[in-house]
Amino acid sequence: MNDYLDKLFLRRILNEFSEKDRLIYRMVIKMEDKLTESILTAEQYMIQVKKYSLHEEIAKHFNMPLFELLEVMKELEGKIHKKLKEMHAKVLWVDYTEIISRMDKDSRNKKWFYVTIPSN
Repeated sequence: MNDYLDKLFLRRILNEFSEKDRLIYRMVIKMEDKLTESILTAEQYMIQVKKYSLHEEIAKHFNMPLFELLEVMKELEGKIHKKLKEMHAKVLWVDYTEIISRMDKDSRNKKWFYVTIPSN
């Protein structure tokens, strides 16, 4: 699926969450993304996570134990995955390349699609 559509769908899904769940998800993902920018392997990533206790810091910020934060993230990621799958199934791509190429000679080296995006 298109990366742009995935980002659009993710924003829509997150808007359905409570403000606290949205904030938890965004803080964890931002922290994990920042960490992965400088890490080359999964092993290095795990070492850094343990060394700096980053998830524990976020859990403390929300006054919850680490286990609860990890459970909340697991639940949120499950909901996101399920909803993304449903939204992907509703997307319709119609290839208009041939039709537009016949009408516009400058468009012959391009692909043209009509994409329907689900509202929910």
